[in-house]
Amino acid sequence: MSAALELRKAVRSRLAQDTALSGLLGGAKVFDEVPPSAGAPFIVLADIESRLAGALPEEGEEHRLAVNLWSDAGGLAEALGAAAQVAHDLDAPISFWRATASPICAGSRLMRAVPRMAGIAWRSCVFAP
Repeated sequence: MSAALELRKAVRSRLAQDTALSGLLGGAKVFDEVPPSAGAPFIVLADIESRLAGALPEEGEEHRLAVNLWSDAGGLAEALGAAAQVAHDLDAPISFWRATASPICAGSRLMRAVPRMAGIAWRSCVFAP
């Protein structure tokens, strides 16, 4: 499997296992595709962009993953509260597959916020042993 797919699985698992985030969402509502029965708020793992981190494959890969937080509540408070917890969760290294998402180049930032949605662009470098 590709590192990008495994990274998505690892991010989804980390977010789904966070009890504080589940409390904000009313359950472990982290999706690749939102089921029709899912009520807001929820998280969607959206686009991922991947490229080599350096000139050689041995230098690892860089991945940029979009994480969107959706809310039915008016305004931004609910979505931004969940976005802050997601950013906290993704600040720690993630080990998965045969690789680690390195904190050296990992980072999250608020990408956009509009009523009922906050989006985070999360960047991580993945190095295989």
